[in-house]
Amino acid sequence: MSVVAPPALLKSGSLNGKLSIPYTGTPGKGLFHMIGTHGGTQSFKNPASSGFAKDSVISVHGTASSGSPDDILAWGQRSLWTHDDKSKAWFRIDLGRQRCIRLSHYSMMRGGGAARVSNWSLLGRNSETEYWDTLINHTNDNSLIEGGQENKSHTFSVNCSHYYSDFKLKMTKKSSNNSDWYFSVACVEFYGEYRTNIKSESWCAFHTLSDQGDDLLNNAIWV
Repeated sequence: MSVVAPPALLKSGSLNGKLSIPYTGTPGKGLFHMIGTHGGTQSFKNPASSGFAKDSVISVHGTASSGSPDDILAWGQRSLWTHDDKSKAWFRIDLGRQRCIRLSHYSMMRGGGAARVSNWSLLGRNSETEYWDTLINHTNDNSLIEGGQENKSHTFSVNCSHYYSDFKLKMTKKSSNNSDWYFSVACVEFYGEYRTNIKSESWCAFHTLSDQGDDLLNNAIWV
């Protein structure tokens, strides 16, 4: 599937804000933090919360036996995990039809509990399509469980040539001790080239680095 951007981003007269958000070695300072702090100008508010305008809310789908699926966007604040059920061992993050990102990296933090995930996939698609593309497949990947510590994070490179607006993290095998399907995730964060047509994100198109003091914005590349 060859996708450049969701149609809403290509409409005549759209905002078409573009921003490159690179991974700079500090997990958690990516797309969701950028949106949640309104470009680094205010305290973080979870972009999946009702505190955002309706067209600005990021939708998070899935079921959790502990925590709320929305917590996956708030870096390092809570742990959550799914039910012990293969059909429910996933979380989906939908940016909406007016946002998309071409991923270069993503960070993931393991949640608490006994679950030790080492086999999972990150999938991507656009809101108007039915099929998922596999962006990265983790097989016997112990990056999140080495040392046995809870809330361990790791940042993964993603070789992605297309923009996507809808993502799914899906557990593909039982936890490393082959005991259950609890997908234990504290949070995730995305990095890459971001596009938006959300009016409240006009900072993405029109702010400049020179008038921003936040380190996050200083690391961003305006394109």
